[in-house]
Amino acid sequence: MEQELKQLIPTPLKPIKQVELWKKWGPLLPEDARNVTCPKPTNDVIKSIKDRNIEKGKIKAKQKKLQKDATELSEKDVNES
Repeated sequence: MEQELKQLIPTPLKPIKQVELWKKWGPLLPEDARNVTCPKPTNDVIKSIKDRNIEKGKIKAKQKKLQKDATELSEKDVNES
């Protein structure tokens, strides 16, 4: 029966999960297990996630401003009626 078992190949983690594991959970592990369980991603991966988060923040800020402007316009229309 053991001869019929196939070895499973783990799928690689997405870059955002690599950074999250290293940043958020790594410090909670004992030092000897930290590097095995959630090793530090490459600097390129960390930078790409940081850049992605900055872009997402800019987009959210724009959306929030547009929503605020639309709300103010609709309130202005209601007050003029």
